[in-house]
Amino acid sequence: MPLQQLSEQLITPTQNNATSDFHVLIVDDNASAREILHEMCITLGWTADCAPSAAQALPMLNMAQRENSPYTLLLVDYKMPTMDGVSFAELVRNNPELPFAPIIVMVTAHGRELLTKHQSFSSDLLDGFLIKPVTPDVMLKTVQTIAHGTPEKTDIENPQLIQQPLHGLQILLVEDNLTNQLVAIELLQAEGATITPAESGERALEILANPDANFDVILMDIQMPQIDGYETTRRIRKNPALKQVPIIAMTANALPSDKASCLAAGMNDHIAKPFSLQEVIDKVCHYCQHQPQTVQHSNAGKPLIDAPLLAYCNKNNIGINSALLRLGGNLALYFKLARQLQQDIEAAVNSLTAAEPGLNLQLLCHSLKSAAATVGFSDLANTAARFEQHSATAESAANLPPQLLVDACQLSLELLVALLQFEVVNEPSAVGPAIINSEELLEKMQTLQRHLSNANMSATLLSEDIQNELIQLDAELAKSLAEAISILAFQDAAAILQQLLNKKSE
Repeated sequence: MPLQQLSEQLITPTQNNATSDFHVLIVDDNASAREILHEMCITLGWTADCAPSAAQALPMLNMAQRENSPYTLLLVDYKMPTMDGVSFAELVRNNPELPFAPIIVMVTAHGRELLTKHQSFSSDLLDGFLIKPVTPDVMLKTVQTIAHGTPEKTDIENPQLIQQPLHGLQILLVEDNLTNQLVAIELLQAEGATITPAESGERALEILANPDANFDVILMDIQMPQIDGYETTRRIRKNPALKQVPIIAMTANALPSDKASCLAAGMNDHIAKPFSLQEVIDKVCHYCQHQPQTVQHSNAGKPLIDAPLLAYCNKNNIGINSALLRLGGNLALYFKLARQLQQDIEAAVNSLTAAEPGLNLQLLCHSLKSAAATVGFSDLANTAARFEQHSATAESAANLPPQLLVDACQLSLELLVALLQFEVVNEPSAVGPAIINSEELLEKMQTLQRHLSNANMSATLLSEDIQNELIQLDAELAKSLAEAISILAFQDAAAILQQLLNKKSE
C-alpha cells in the first residue's frame, strides 16, 4: 500500500490546508451525508468526487486510474443497499486495475463490533474508521495518522481510529457567552456528542418543556442575565422527569464556596472555566455512566505553532500554547474565538464609554474575563476579574474607575488586530461550485431554515454550500447571514434567511 507516498500530500499542523493533490472518492447512498463529507473535503483543500453506490464507484476508480488521476482516499459508508462498504472494500483491494491501492476509511454510525461480524471482514481491508457524526478536524487527524505510517494505521483494534469518547451522547449546553458556546460546541462535537445550545436559562427551560427532549447531561453556565444557572437548575429539578438528569456547572468562579452553591442548587458537579477538554469528558462520562473508549486526545501534546506567531504571543503575554492545549490543538478554532473576543471587547467598550443605564458591570466583567482567558489574554482576564470582584462595593468606584477597564480593552483590541494577521485564510478556488438550479436552491434554503430553527450545527455546512447562490439573491443579506451563523446566532440568522426566502419567491 503506497502510504509513504501519500504522506507527502498531507498537511502538517502549521501548514495551509492546500492539499490539492489529495484525491477523494466518497461512496455513500445518503445524499445529505455525501454533501457534508464533500464539503469537509473541500474545506480541507482536497479534491473530491461522490458516488451514490458501490456499483457506480467501481468504474469511477478504474477511469481515474486510466486518466492518471487515481483516487488516494476512499470514504466509504458501511450500510448501503445491494453492496455494503466491506464488500466494496474487498473488491477494491482485489482490483488488478489499481496497482496502487488507495486508503480506505469506513464511515459508519454502527461501530467496529458490527463490522467485524461481516463474513468478508478482514483487518487488511480497511485502514481506519470514522464514527458518525464526523467533523473536519477528526477526519483530518485520522487520515494524517494513517498516511504518515504510524503504527496505528492498520491496527483495527486500536480505538484511536474507531471511536469517540462522547459518541452517542445528547448534551444540552446552557451558555449565554458566544465564545464559550463556540468552544464547547466545537470541542464536544469533535468528541462525538450532539450539542443543543441554549443561550439563556429561559431558553433551556423551553427546550426541556418539550416532552420529546431527551438529554444525557446538561452543562450549565452560572452567571447569566434574568435567570442564572442556580435558579434554572432549581426549576429543572422541580420537574419529576428531570430530577435524575446530570447537571454540571461550568463557571469561571472556582472557589470551594462556588462549588458548594452549585451542589446546593441541585447540580451534580462543577467545572472551572476555561475548562480542560479531558475534565469535561471524564465528568460527563462519569455522570452519564458512559464508558469512553481509550482515545488519544490531541491535547496530550504541545500543538505546533508557526515561529512568528509564537514569538508575537510570547512578546505580548498571550498564552496561545495553553489556550491551544485546552482547544485540542485546533488553531482554526483559536482564531475563530479570537475574532469573537474582538467583538466582545468592542461591545464592552461601547457599553462602558456610553455609561448605559442599568449596565450590569459585574456580569459584563465576568463574561469578558471568561472570553479573554479562553484565548490566552490573561492580562485582560485578570483586569476584568478585579472589576468583577469589586464591582459590588462603593469603594471600588474610586479605586477602580471604569476607564482602567476601557484602557485594558483598547490595548487588547490592538493586540488582537495584529494577532489576527497571522491567521492563514484559504483563497477561494478559481473554479467555484456548480450553480444549482432554482428549485434545488429553494429546497436547500428551506432545509437550512429548519436547521436554524432547531439549532442544528449542520446549518454551518449547508450555508457555506449555497453561499454563492445567496449572494446572487442579495449580497448584503447573504453576508449578514454568514456572519450570524459564524457566531451561532441562529435566531438572527433565521430572520435574515426568511428575508432571502421572500426575495426568492418574488
